[in-house]
Amino acid sequence: MFHGFIPHIMGTRFNILLIHSDIDRLNTLWANITYELERLDKILNRFDPHSEVSKINNHTSQSKIQISKEMESILQLCSYYYETTSHLFDVTLKDFSRIQLHEHSCISFTSPDISLDFGGFAKGYALKKIRRFIEQENISDAFTNFGNSSILGIGHHPYGDCWKVSFLNPYNQSLLNEFNLKNTTLSTSGNTIQYTGHIMNPITGLFNEQRKASSILSADPLEAEILSTVWMIVNKEQQLLLTKNFKNIQATIYDMKEHKEKGVDLGLRQFIKSLGYVAGGTALLATTPWLTSCTPEKLKEIKYEKARIALIGTGSRGQYHIHNLKEIPHAQIVAVCDNYAPNLQQALDLCPGAKSYTDYRKLLESKDIDGVIISTPLNWHAPIVLDALAAGKHVFCEKAMARTLEECKAIYDAYQKTNQALYFCMQRMYDEKYIKGMQMIHSGLIGDVVGMRCHWFRNADWRRPVPSPELERKINWRLYKESSGGLMTELACHQLEVCNWAAKRMPVSIMGMGDIVYWKDGREVYDSVNVTYRYSDGTKIAYESLISNKFNGMEDQILGHKGTMEMAKGIYYLEEDHSTSGIRQLIGQVKDKVFAAIPTAGPSWRPETKMEYTPHFVIEGDINVNNGLSMIGADKDGSDIILSSFCQSCITGEKAQNVVEEAYCSTVLCLLGNQAMEEERHILFPDEYKIPYMKF
Repeated sequence: MFHGFIPHIMGTRFNILLIHSDIDRLNTLWANITYELERLDKILNRFDPHSEVSKINNHTSQSKIQISKEMESILQLCSYYYETTSHLFDVTLKDFSRIQLHEHSCISFTSPDISLDFGGFAKGYALKKIRRFIEQENISDAFTNFGNSSILGIGHHPYGDCWKVSFLNPYNQSLLNEFNLKNTTLSTSGNTIQYTGHIMNPITGLFNEQRKASSILSADPLEAEILSTVWMIVNKEQQLLLTKNFKNIQATIYDMKEHKEKGVDLGLRQFIKSLGYVAGGTALLATTPWLTSCTPEKLKEIKYEKARIALIGTGSRGQYHIHNLKEIPHAQIVAVCDNYAPNLQQALDLCPGAKSYTDYRKLLESKDIDGVIISTPLNWHAPIVLDALAAGKHVFCEKAMARTLEECKAIYDAYQKTNQALYFCMQRMYDEKYIKGMQMIHSGLIGDVVGMRCHWFRNADWRRPVPSPELERKINWRLYKESSGGLMTELACHQLEVCNWAAKRMPVSIMGMGDIVYWKDGREVYDSVNVTYRYSDGTKIAYESLISNKFNGMEDQILGHKGTMEMAKGIYYLEEDHSTSGIRQLIGQVKDKVFAAIPTAGPSWRPETKMEYTPHFVIEGDINVNNGLSMIGADKDGSDIILSSFCQSCITGEKAQNVVEEAYCSTVLCLLGNQAMEEERHILFPDEYKIPYMKF
């Protein structure tokens, strides 16, 4: 037996298991396969600036250039599959007909926006060549795996009649299918937690973001590779046509959608309840004391009661809360308030029985309101929160806490003197994957926390249409310093709270840089920020956000000396991972003379930076992942649960522990980050804004 492994080739990992007693022959075969893969990589890898495809992409839009005979042959193959798939396979992802092949092996593009991408072709093409090498050496049994998504089984397992492969659901690791490979290629494709929406329909130009996967079984590796991606974007009519053109395939689509139930997601409450039945459950719940106010037992006590809720601010985020409130059985919307008529009317359309106000102070005079939800521009948070508490209302306010440090301290001090419940929308504190992930971190799973990296990237200007010039600052309030703290208060507020939660302390100093790099449209707040927060032990938060590139999306990474937790995805990686990969299990089986299925098929690739790391899921079952692109809110990110908890507090009067303190800490850090950038200096945490809750 011979095992060959290349950690990074053709954009992924490559493993091969060759079964034969002649080691010299196997070594020679491996050398030939390695050489061939490296050669093909130099032709087809568009991420290599020196590859042939990169040179074509860089120059062909300007003039025709000569290409290799092999590239010419490859493009002719691509043209064939372009036609036989009714243009659903297209290495240009736009229009293959814009490629012109000339005599003497020359090529040109008829449009400057055309480029070649062989991602859905290269591995199948390579497998076809590898199979030929194996056959030439008279090796009858071999198992070849490209990144778990392109697998060729030749002959059979030494102790079985085929090669058994299981295909797992990436969202919950349940079994989707099991395959018996014998002189057959299995190619799989699909979306995963890490990579949703990377498969594009070249005809419509739209990305497929559905939770589904595909598998293709074929004797032809190239055919399997091409069709596994195509099958992700076809409709039923197109499937019927393709099965006529490709008669010898077995194609399957797997729907991995979660079952969507009406009402607030109670999964977190079930998780909380289960803590009482596991070892250390009470201690675990003690680390998240804000959850003790919304347990299932306490919810049963108010089963027939409703909190009378009013909304102050009914723009996009206010309406987001309205939709969530409608799914909460113990909530009743009785009033809405906004001083912008279109927003108020939209809220009334959603809540026809609610009373309307244009002045929040008049609303606060009503005796028929238990609690208010504040979704206004940031500079109005403090005045409305303070007035609402003084009026005896329970209060739920959007993050960040307030526009200035002085206002934050005023709210905190007022809260110490009131009996009213006060919440700020720190939804990560109520998100199951964050709660469970944080418990894993504090249990030592990833070792000592040695650093934190958070980023939030979008590609949008934050502007909204303005019907009249005098409404510019009212509608686009996020762009002006009088009403907004920019990226720090709008985005970083959530992420800095997560870092402090992981570190169990506050940073002692802050430095940073901020600029208006791209959106030079009269705005005052930065569109690009980099801020570093330093803790007393030298641990740091590296925070970055910009809104002119969305490639990296949003993530909260907690770095430990034993592993890394990606909180937003609910995944962790270990530095020394003792779990056994599928190929290692297969090798062990052969050595132990065991024949069984191995969990090696997966729906998609992983980038080379993660090649040596295996992702582990923080929680079992479906995970809701926020890609950070929405300016309004994400589904099931904890916002509905914290809102439900607030409505519960409006009925019981019970305060949620630590929510105000956490909001205060994260907001103050955001505002100090802005100060450090504006003043271009290193800032120490000011004593006048320290509170007893803080640990340094």
